Amino acid sequence: LQFLSLMEKGHAGANNNLEKMRKEDKTAVVSSNPHPQPTLVTYNHALEACVSSAEAEQAVRLLMSMRDKGMEPSLHTFELVVRGLLKRSQWRRALQVLDLMEEWGVPQSTRIFNTVISACTKAREVGQAMDLLKKMRSANIKPDVVTYNAILSACASTGRWKDALRLLQQCQREPGVSPDIITYTNAMRACARARKYKDAL
Repeated sequence: LQFLSLMEKGHAGANNNLEKMRKEDKTAVVSSNPHPQPTLVTYNHALEACVSSAEAEQAVRLLMSMRDKGMEPSLHTFELVVRGLLKRSQWRRALQVLDLMEEWGVPQSTRIFNTVISACTKAREVGQAMDLLKKMRSANIKPDVVTYNAILSACASTGRWKDALRLLQQCQREPGVSPDIITYTNAMRACARARKYKDAL
């Protein structure tokens, strides 16, 4: 019941999620059990409500309460928490959530890394974004063209032409990844911003 009250505390749209949760998750029906135990589906619906209402801190609290109650979060659970944090521009907290995934042994994905990398590049934290790329490789998580394009875009905005050319070469050598027009354009923009016109050709 305390858990369900968290759902109802968000915004008006959270009530719809609560109703959906009750239909899909039979274990959460209060009428059949006066003390229902939330399941992973229950928590994820609650997190969706938090994201919709931009309640990032509440999402983090729910995530931590899952572990306290012996519930194993899924990749999707962490993706929801990260989305909630980034909706509030809390990219540093999102980095902590990535570390928490590793600590709890939850498999990470290219998509969740790309999401955080994009947030870092929007904040012009190019060095942090490149550190995440290194971390992906260390964890045997394959970057894709979206990964490279996000970092190259930040390099273009900040004139980090050497980093841009290095990333372009890495992208060209990456198995299964093909640079696209955005990749080359951003590399050229980085060179042009630094007035390295010959290197852009």
